[in-house]
Amino acid sequence: MKKAWLVFVFLVFFVSIASAQIILLEEPKSEYYFGQIIKNPVKILAVSDINSILKTSLVCGSKVGFSEEKFISLFSGEEEQVITSIPLLRKYSSKNSQECHIKIQLGEESILSNSFLLKGDLEIVFDREDLIGASFSPEEVISISGEVLKSNQEKVSGIVSFYVEFNKEKVSVRDVTANNLFDLTIPLPKNAPAGYYKGNLTVLEKDYLGDVSNFASIDFPFYVKQIEKNLEIILKESEFNPGEEVSFRILLYDQTGSNIPAKVSFSILDSNGKEIFSGLANTDEEIFYNIAENNLPEDLLIKVSKEALSSSKKVIVLENKQVSTNIVNSTLVIKNVGNVFFEDSVLVKISDVEKQIFVSLGIGEQEVYSLSAPNGVYDIEVNEDKITGVMLTGKAIDVKKVSNSVSNFIAIPFVWFFILIIICGFVYVMYIRINKKKIFGRIYKKSSFEGYNDFKEVKPVKKSFFSPRYIAKHSVSIKGEQQDSTGVFLKINNMPDCLKNKDSNALQTIKELSEFSDKVKANTYESEDSVSFIFAPMITKTFQNEKTALELALKMQEKLDHHNKYFKQKINYGIGISKGKIVARILDKNGLEFSTKDNFVALGKKISGISSGEILVEENLKNKLLNDAVFEKHSQGSLNYYSLVELKNLSEGREKVNEIFRKMQK
Repeated sequence: MKKAWLVFVFLVFFVSIASAQIILLEEPKSEYYFGQIIKNPVKILAVSDINSILKTSLVCGSKVGFSEEKFISLFSGEEEQVITSIPLLRKYSSKNSQECHIKIQLGEESILSNSFLLKGDLEIVFDREDLIGASFSPEEVISISGEVLKSNQEKVSGIVSFYVEFNKEKVSVRDVTANNLFDLTIPLPKNAPAGYYKGNLTVLEKDYLGDVSNFASIDFPFYVKQIEKNLEIILKESEFNPGEEVSFRILLYDQTGSNIPAKVSFSILDSNGKEIFSGLANTDEEIFYNIAENNLPEDLLIKVSKEALSSSKKVIVLENKQVSTNIVNSTLVIKNVGNVFFEDSVLVKISDVEKQIFVSLGIGEQEVYSLSAPNGVYDIEVNEDKITGVMLTGKAIDVKKVSNSVSNFIAIPFVWFFILIIICGFVYVMYIRINKKKIFGRIYKKSSFEGYNDFKEVKPVKKSFFSPRYIAKHSVSIKGEQQDSTGVFLKINNMPDCLKNKDSNALQTIKELSEFSDKVKANTYESEDSVSFIFAPMITKTFQNEKTALELALKMQEKLDHHNKYFKQKINYGIGISKGKIVARILDKNGLEFSTKDNFVALGKKISGISSGEILVEENLKNKLLNDAVFEKHSQGSLNYYSLVELKNLSEGREKVNEIFRKMQK
């Protein structure tokens, strides 16, 4: 009886507590993203009368987020279906990805839903991955397209933006996604500096409150190229007098106006468009050009180019109306050293007497005047030039023009100097001969006394290792024809070592070089350890010998390098090429006797001594070969010389020379 009473009391207590049954009709999905709303269909069965609040809450970890409350009123035995809504707002979760569930409570009764993953990360997929890290030019448009994804396959409706900063200039582009897709075009600034940049692409979704719910951010690195935009010629002055030096620099600018280090070709053209100076130079390098003393007044044009870019600037050569005056003994020489016709009066002042003489001279022409005055020493002033202590003779002070035939002789100071040299030389030779006879006479008598019957003067014999067909003989001064000549100069630095070992093949290689020179009609002249190969127009029958000289030098270099590669005894050599003037005449058809009018032979020997197996040329020759070869400038003290770097269009001349050398091998 007591047990039955206890069961009755428990049933009454249970019914009073469990007044309703809560049933969740549909469980949440496994994944949701911030910003979504979860609909919760709930069924309520009233066990007893109910008048209470139905509370639906979002629970993430230990934190309760949004809660929805709804009043429920049911009689015992009644039931009702209710749909509650829970917005998944980011502010209710402190993490970007977290497990959550739904809690539904009615009075003292409550149930929990299955857990689900609440996420906020979006995924960005580019259509063209190859654009990441790619190179672009200033002003180019970068097109970026792709897709934004959610792992639960929900649609993304958000804002996509791209941002990058170029120094102080910022570029920002925004758009919206459509069906998860985005397409952006980013124009690069025209003056964007060359370099590496890191752009950023961001996608944002917002909830109904306007707060960011889901987002994705990814870097988009790329490189901006350095573009050659402009060539500029920098000139300190634009007007020059004859004899002055033009100096200029070339600058190659990129899109930001910064100079780009590069090689640039340049040329200077005269007023007729003829090229008078050209070459290659580094940007921002000082380039010099000397205007000739007798250069006519004209407009020179400096032109520079690099690939598709070019620029030009005008240089004006001014008129220079000028004469020089020189007094030799009692003669006055007036020469037009300007670059225009001189027609004016010249004031000659002898002591206190002034004489005006009218002078009419073409460029480079001169006139000679005789000065006379009563016997004595006078101070003479011509224009602003003053000379003191000049001995004059005559009856009266006067200035008279001398005929051209006489003036051309006496007006040249060198003539007087040359006559003096001849007289001194004659005296010296006679002195040597007289003394030599006395010495040899004493030697002969002494030798006879000691039993010797003969006396012979022994002269050292210079041994030659060349047997050229075209030989050259150098003289100090000869009468002949003045011509422009080109010379190839070979220096054997270790000739004594090559002579020691006769089985080394070094001598044979050296001898064969004269065969090369014979085939191109270069006259050979030997001097100590240096050999000169002279191209004289009267022998070669052409004034264009520069290319042939270069080809001969190349062939010699090839032969000597081949020897050094395969034989133990090396030939230490140097090759130089120069150009200058000679006075020459033909000896025995193929022979040549010459004297130099300038230092081109000495210069050629000097740069061959500097060479260590490469081909070096002096400046005059380099200017003649700029269309055919590329040279690099070098300096040693005040000496400028150039090494051969690359051949350009010598193919035609090279084929002719190679044909000659092929015939030699047959």
